[in-house]
Amino acid sequence: MTMGTRGLGFYQKLRKLMYYFLLGSRPHSPTYEPLPTNHDVDGIPYGEAKTSFQAKSSWQWRFSGWRGGVAVSIVVSSFVLFLNAILAIIAATRLEKSDNIATAITGDCTLVARWMTAVHLIINILGSLLLEASNYCMQRLVTPTRKEINNAHARKTWLDIRILSLRNLASISRRRVVVWILLALTSIPLHFL
Repeated sequence: MTMGTRGLGFYQKLRKLMYYFLLGSRPHSPTYEPLPTNHDVDGIPYGEAKTSFQAKSSWQWRFSGWRGGVAVSIVVSSFVLFLNAILAIIAATRLEKSDNIATAITGDCTLVARWMTAVHLIINILGSLLLEASNYCMQRLVTPTRKEINNAHARKTWLDIRILSLRNLASISRRRVVVWILLALTSIPLHFL
């Protein structure tokens, strides 16, 4: 028995186990006939694989996975900024001022209390949206790349993956550390809302 035959047997057993656990049934007994020369290892013609890759739109590729999450975070943060700017302009131009203090609403105590509850609820929702967007981006920034993981393993250390870890800051690129620190500093005031 040669090494190549032994490796093929292991691969066949591994493939059967994967089918059994992932699909819940045993695979049909495979026939090992050579594929035509215009097919790759999985049996997909090269032309079809290229066509399906090219058929994926540029928009889908750019906004899938972590890119999509960052794009949503940017949209949410921009929405909150835009809404705050509009409300600040309205407050500066429309509200009555006396002694440099603007009064938003006057009247019955019950009405004012309800308005204050609604305003505080909106402020808390907007602050939570900003915190979530910032947290998502911070978590993605400290997630190490494959190269950074390999470098850490070469130094006989380990890194945390898919969590917001301060431990990883020493091993990731300096540019990502700077962006992470800026996001952390801008997120701190949101905790006081």
